[in-house]
Amino acid sequence: MLDTIYCFIAGCMIQGILIYGYRKISNFQNTYNKKRILIIIPFALIMAVLNYYNLSSVHTICSIFFYYIDYAFIYRQNKNKVLFYGTVLWLMTALVDMITMFTLSITSIIELFSSNLMILRVVDTMAICLIMYAIYNIKSLNQNLSKVYDKIKKIKFPYFKIFLIIAVITSLGLTFFAIMQQKGFSDIKNIFYVLVACVSILAYSYATILYRNYVLSETKEYLIKNNEFYIKMINDYRVLKHNIIHQLNGIKSVSNKKATNLINDLIEHYNENTIHTQYLKNMPTGISGIIYEKIYNYNQTELQLSIDNHIESSVFDNLTPRSYNLLCEALGVLLDNSLEACMKTTKKTLLIDMNETENSYSIKIINTFNETLDLDKLGTAKYTTHKSGHGIGLFSLIGRKKIKIKTSIINDLFLNEITILKTTN
Repeated sequence: MLDTIYCFIAGCMIQGILIYGYRKISNFQNTYNKKRILIIIPFALIMAVLNYYNLSSVHTICSIFFYYIDYAFIYRQNKNKVLFYGTVLWLMTALVDMITMFTLSITSIIELFSSNLMILRVVDTMAICLIMYAIYNIKSLNQNLSKVYDKIKKIKFPYFKIFLIIAVITSLGLTFFAIMQQKGFSDIKNIFYVLVACVSILAYSYATILYRNYVLSETKEYLIKNNEFYIKMINDYRVLKHNIIHQLNGIKSVSNKKATNLINDLIEHYNENTIHTQYLKNMPTGISGIIYEKIYNYNQTELQLSIDNHIESSVFDNLTPRSYNLLCEALGVLLDNSLEACMKTTKKTLLIDMNETENSYSIKIINTFNETLDLDKLGTAKYTTHKSGHGIGLFSLIGRKKIKIKTSIINDLFLNEITILKTTN
């Protein structure tokens, strides 16, 4: 029983110094709820119980797992930051632990506690805490770690994250190897097989998710650049058109009647091909490019377009790449449907209203139409308003997670509303 108490004290001490160390090396400056530190008590109790039943292999794995939970629960930081600094702390502590144990083994101190190795463990833990406390307060070390982390964040493909997972698996393997040398493989082989299988599956799944997110992030960056290109092209076109019209007016002032009529026709032609640019700068980046692409083919029609934007935050910052791509898909499909419907009416009207709340974005697309619609069947697989028999785009969007699409008819206008939840990486 006394050994269990010693193990509990050692567990509290090592968790406490690691929590303090995380705050120092990660340069955590924000306030936090200090009551969360009490989480070390149940974890230390669990480790003490495991020690009481001589489950040293499980004790080692659980202690590592609990350390990461401590950092994430107390400081509430980005998971990548927790993974990086938590791994650094673990490696530093393991190195200091080996040094202290080696020092104790070659001195006479170990003989003083030969009758009770748990007291020796508490003494070793105290030595580790003192050494780690001194290391944590080395400013140059903390600054260099911060620089390393900043460089890692700039890496596009998450090689470092995968490396950390492999490092964790390797370290666990070495830990088990050391345990097997003392107890024998047959004592823990079942736990070993289960752990290796679980960690391997988790590592593969995590690496796959990271790769998919990387591909989606690359797509998002392409869309941002594509949108910037559209805006620049529009501005260049407006400047070019402005200059050409003024130059033609200058030539017209010294031309004969036939040349003047020809110049008037050219000016009218340029004015007829006006691109709808007055709204683009006021729309969220990315969304403006999609809307521009859809309405560009309708510039020479009598389309009455109105766009009202109330989105002030960055769509890219508040949506994951997957959610952003889903929003683009939905917006593209609904704009196609709305433009096709309003082109069949006498008063060709298209209204776009964009809003946001604390938790979501919403885009309303309102258009005129002259067809009889069955709202109950709209969005089902076999129902379409297209003469070609296609129109499954809306059906493909119904039921998607993270996005909701609502359709209704208000004052003889057709309304599509897209709502998507904000989700950060």
